[in-house]
Amino acid sequence: MVQGEGFDRVRGDLQAGRLWKARDRVTGLFAAQPTNQDVLALTGEVYFEMGDLPRAAAFWYLTDCSDEQVDKAMAAMRERYPTAGDIVAALPIRDRIEAFPRPVQVRLVALQQAVREETGRYWTPAPRRAKSSNTPNPRSRLADAGCTMAVAVALLVFVVGLISIVAWLTSAI
Repeated sequence: MVQGEGFDRVRGDLQAGRLWKARDRVTGLFAAQPTNQDVLALTGEVYFEMGDLPRAAAFWYLTDCSDEQVDKAMAAMRERYPTAGDIVAALPIRDRIEAFPRPVQVRLVALQQAVREETGRYWTPAPRRAKSSNTPNPRSRLADAGCTMAVAVALLVFVVGLISIVAWLTSAI
């Protein structure tokens, strides 16, 4: 059973019928703990309550949960994502296979093999890191350079204009 203030808030939102709020809260928990089995199970539960069974199954796929709801969601996921490649694309996997419990590892290795048989390609999940806002983007560097040049040209025009006005005023006196 999941514990903690974040979990309690999600559960409270679910009980109060604030499904969108529960989803937002559990998304934050998942972002912080992408392999935590309790977080994955609770995220699946939230999506199940929202009626998004394939999405619920995508989270439950990464757990060893099994009950009637999970079976129903898994059937909906197989209907929506009929190939192994489709399932891989739907999974919210954010870490290596080894970061998951053994039953999940077995399921993911079987999925790897199914993808290889279907496509001839080897799929392996890799940690997804959030893009750092400190990492400069070449486009943003170009935009920064363009803005700097525009400010420099405007400042130069202003200074030349000011000098011209002063020179005109002194010659008129």
